[in-house]
Amino acid sequence: MYREELPEGCPPPDAIEIENEWIGYRFVSGTSPAPEDFDSHFRKDPSKRYPDPCIAKALSLEADFAQARKRLELPKFKNGSICQVTLDRGAGRIKQTGASRTHYSWWPYNGWGVIECSRIV
Repeated sequence: MYREELPEGCPPPDAIEIENEWIGYRFVSGTSPAPEDFDSHFRKDPSKRYPDPCIAKALSLEADFAQARKRLELPKFKNGSICQVTLDRGAGRIKQTGASRTHYSWWPYNGWGVIECSRIV
């Protein structure tokens, strides 16, 4: 059902089923979105111990473009780009997570075209 095998109870019950268009922003490593830009932290490093494996298997999205631009200045995003990700019915589930009110975790459904719904902005 999801792109990755998820632990039991993941996504959490309060994660929202995407029913209508929802726009978020994701950092990508180059000048165009590539499949590896949509790998979860867990997929990138499965041997690491994560405090919350469910969140580690989600994809981070920033809901606010201005906030995304600000974060692009951080060293870990240097030389990267911001990608607009347009989600709609069938994209999966999302939930606001983390300290920032504009940070969301997205659990995409298997078969959802992560590249097709993304463009550099």
